[in-house]
Amino acid sequence: MGFGCHPQTERPYEWSAGSPLDVPFADLPETDADRLSAFVREAEAMIRATGAETRAEQRERIRQREEEAQEASGTSKHEKPSRATVEDLLRHIPNDCTYDEWVQVGFALYDGLGPEGKDVWEAWSAQSPKNEAAFTAKKWDSFSKPGGITVGTLFWLARRNGWGPAEGDKAEAPPASISAEPFAWCDPRTIPLREWLLGRHYIKRFVSVTVAPGGVGKSSLAIAEALAMTSGRDLLGEQPASLLKVWYWNGEDPLDELQRRVMATAMHYDLGREDVEGRLFLNSGRQTEIVIAEQTRNGITIAVPVVEAVKRTIVENGIDVVIIDPFVSSHRVSENDNNAIDRVAKAWGKVAEETNCAVELVHHARKTGGNEVQMEDARGAVALISASRTGRILNAMTREEAERAGVERRRLHFRVDNGKANLAPPPEGSDWFKLASVPLGNGPLGTDGDSIGVVTRWKWPDPLADLSVDDLRRAQAAVRAGGPWRENVQAADWVGKPIAQALGIDLSDKLQREKVKRLLRIWIANGMFVVVTGQDEKSRPRPMIEVGEAASD
Repeated sequence: MGFGCHPQTERPYEWSAGSPLDVPFADLPETDADRLSAFVREAEAMIRATGAETRAEQRERIRQREEEAQEASGTSKHEKPSRATVEDLLRHIPNDCTYDEWVQVGFALYDGLGPEGKDVWEAWSAQSPKNEAAFTAKKWDSFSKPGGITVGTLFWLARRNGWGPAEGDKAEAPPASISAEPFAWCDPRTIPLREWLLGRHYIKRFVSVTVAPGGVGKSSLAIAEALAMTSGRDLLGEQPASLLKVWYWNGEDPLDELQRRVMATAMHYDLGREDVEGRLFLNSGRQTEIVIAEQTRNGITIAVPVVEAVKRTIVENGIDVVIIDPFVSSHRVSENDNNAIDRVAKAWGKVAEETNCAVELVHHARKTGGNEVQMEDARGAVALISASRTGRILNAMTREEAERAGVERRRLHFRVDNGKANLAPPPEGSDWFKLASVPLGNGPLGTDGDSIGVVTRWKWPDPLADLSVDDLRRAQAAVRAGGPWRENVQAADWVGKPIAQALGIDLSDKLQREKVKRLLRIWIANGMFVVVTGQDEKSRPRPMIEVGEAASD
């Protein structure tokens, strides 16, 4: 079989009377350099007699057409086009060409992009029903050898299929059609409501971001919220807008680990098959990679085929919410490059807009040395936060907060705050959650097996929950009977001491001591006790506590 295919029939060339390879090597006639040269001269004469081109003439014709096509497009033959231009050219070259043209495209791509163009080659080749992925990938390596074909062939093939010079890198672009739209006065009651799907975080047509250090519970929170939305049930203190379809994609964990988390959450909240099937979609990045952008020496490229595939999946399944966990697994650009991250974030924003869904990006926080995480502590460039409609931050419970709340195992607790607000609420005003351990029962002989942390709502304890008005009266009477009493908890005459005695609270217990301090803050805030300026034993001015408004039913 000869190399290539006939240009009209597109059938491979064949030997008419059997292949010389079928003849035993020892029976082949001997030859020498003079006889070979004579054969070449006679063959060239026969080719010219048929009007066909010699190899040299073919190469010269290709060289001329490449230069003409490239220069007509405003790009010098000595200048390599950008990756974006090469991808645009390929979109105008249908992959129904002959084998020879397929090979020419490969040589031209390698000349234009170098080894980094392999993914472009494979994506373009995959459009053909004749494509064999393994052969296509292997063929790419052969293009590294000089083939006499340059990137100009792409310009020629694309122009032959309707690509115009206005689309080239340096072509003169037509005047931009941009006009300022006059504002049309309208009845505000006719403006559509924002489509919040869960709380004030998930919202259709926008990107939202969750930022947290590792190990706090952000993935477990996302899964619990996903099940709340698919079941339509209030699992974490927020009622979903309706029964929603959610696609959760995790780029780090294997599928069986994701199944453990989903099923543990369903078990804890007594959810059944009917609460998730048909509405929850689950993918692991280990099997289903989603990389929508990459950064090479030629710049930043949005993987348009991947983005289109994501959008198609969302539309075909009627998905309302897409959760990408973590964001860093969905791209291959520098996290610290604002321009690069801005393009990736806006690409996700475009997905949200064009599919009418909410896109949630779960993002890592950088190390803060034990300090509380703020929104600006999101790892990498700030462009991601700027591009989001809503943002929230997760922080593990601190030692101080645990003491104030009377919590012993603080690492199971975390709080969620609006990261895009100027001021964070005090801990008591945050949304608090706790990881509950749920055994799957998948161990041998029905033992507990794996225990999975499931996010549950946790409420900051109310120190007044087990107290009555009579308790407050006893506390006021004890303070009124003695004194003066200091506000300072370190003072020997701290006001908390008579209050604790009146209520039967043991101040030697650290948690009980914190309870008295919380009670005092509340009673001072509502006027039951007041802070005044008094004098200590050395006649120095000090903040003192006195009884304020008398307790009443």
